[in-house]
Amino acid sequence: MRRAASLATPYVVGLTLLVGLPAVAAIALAFTEFTGVSPPEFNGLANFRRLMGDEAFWRSLGNSAVYVLIAVPVRLVVAISLALSLNRRAVAVGPARAVAYLPSVIPDVAYAFLWLWLLNPLYGPLALVAESLGASPGWLTDPWGARVAIALMGAFQIGEAFVVALAARHTIPRTIYEAAEVDGLSPVQIVRRITLPIMAPVLALLALRD
Repeated sequence: MRRAASLATPYVVGLTLLVGLPAVAAIALAFTEFTGVSPPEFNGLANFRRLMGDEAFWRSLGNSAVYVLIAVPVRLVVAISLALSLNRRAVAVGPARAVAYLPSVIPDVAYAFLWLWLLNPLYGPLALVAESLGASPGWLTDPWGARVAIALMGAFQIGEAFVVALAARHTIPRTIYEAAEVDGLSPVQIVRRITLPIMAPVLALLALRD
């Protein structure tokens, strides 16, 4: 656990500096009238009252909720599953780990163009598969389809989460698993009762970071 804490420390520091402090500053500015040029002037709850009647705010909030509800669980589930599956010594494990991390090092522009091709409603692979099954690919062009597509596009950038989850898995002593096997626990029970509870702090940090 000490090693896991040391591995998580850079992420905690980064989360505090890059997310925590700006969030506190944003909350403080929310109670002021601030143009970016003149000094902020306290105006109480005026900004919040204006926000409650803004239709664009509620639409943006809904879009963000859709992204979080799809992208974060998918990213964590895929990253954890790959980390547990590739936590072994084998010839193919090294290349497989590289492939798992690859989406995170692809430039954003190239990644966006790749998904633009995949999701193209006219000649994209998903549209062609849908047409071959007798379904209409129109969902890729409507608002809800676009929201889901963007969420899935972000969900598969799992490189960092995969590396952290794999490192956390490596910190669990082998003796714990040997004792569990002696006690007759199945692989599923070992993952549910041992692996995931021990990795829970790191996984919670990854969820908050996403």
